[in-house]
Amino acid sequence: MVRLNPKLIHSLHPRFLREFWESGNFRPNFDDSLFVVIRAYIDESYAEPRTFALGCALARGMDWFEISSKWKKVIDRKNRELKAAGRSLLTRYHSVECNNMREEYEGWTPAERDPFITELVSILRKSSDKLHIIGNTVDLRDIAENFPVRSRQSNYNKQVAYGALSVLLWKGIAEQAKHIYRDPEIAVVYERGPFNGIITESYNALLDSNFPERDLYTRGLKQENSALIPLQIADLIAYETMKETDRHETGRDRRRSLSALLEMIPGKGIHVPALALQRIAAGYWGKVLPEMLERAGEYS
Repeated sequence: MVRLNPKLIHSLHPRFLREFWESGNFRPNFDDSLFVVIRAYIDESYAEPRTFALGCALARGMDWFEISSKWKKVIDRKNRELKAAGRSLLTRYHSVECNNMREEYEGWTPAERDPFITELVSILRKSSDKLHIIGNTVDLRDIAENFPVRSRQSNYNKQVAYGALSVLLWKGIAEQAKHIYRDPEIAVVYERGPFNGIITESYNALLDSNFPERDLYTRGLKQENSALIPLQIADLIAYETMKETDRHETGRDRRRSLSALLEMIPGKGIHVPALALQRIAAGYWGKVLPEMLERAGEYS
């Protein structure tokens, strides 16, 4: 029988423990089904008016305990340093704020920021035998051109982008989950926020579709707070994927943090080009995505 180290359990974020316990997978006898549930965590990142990205991190339920524990130790150690210096503490890792040294990271310098990010990325690299990642992107300008605004919502284009990328993401998650285990059961967790409705609609469309792997999605869809550590990891993946797509437009060198991810961690990434969006808009999803967005308002 597999036994968990009590110190490991108590070091994890309480919300993550509760989420895992309530999932029905945390059992005293730790039966075999515990090890075939693949938990996929999704988050978005975007830089107007250019790129919108969806990032996803997948691992077996038990492996998330180990990864989350190591991640939390880095945050806790940094907070001890900040507290000793009389500076503001971190509540979580947030890619946009950290990279731009804003909000909780105000007053940081690149000399402090870069080693901190490198240490977090190293956790993911050392977990490459357990963790898979996905990063999908689309240009918001192409979305605006191919999906005319049908709503007064100020974030309409981002909602459509999220919907389009999530449809592609379901296939990617299923493919990567089967690399982790041949017959997985998939649970999906996303960050609570402005895209609650569209991801719910997209997930329901998946379950109602003829997609061959839809039967793998047996463990449901759940929203959680961004403080959950696997969602912090999904945030990092979304941000780095977004910056990589922008790099092709600006001509900059690849970010070292992304290079470290790509060198070791299995996964995939897709950028949806303008031509592909034209075909999508002219076909089935050109009609369905706006309808999904209309219904999505009911969940917000």
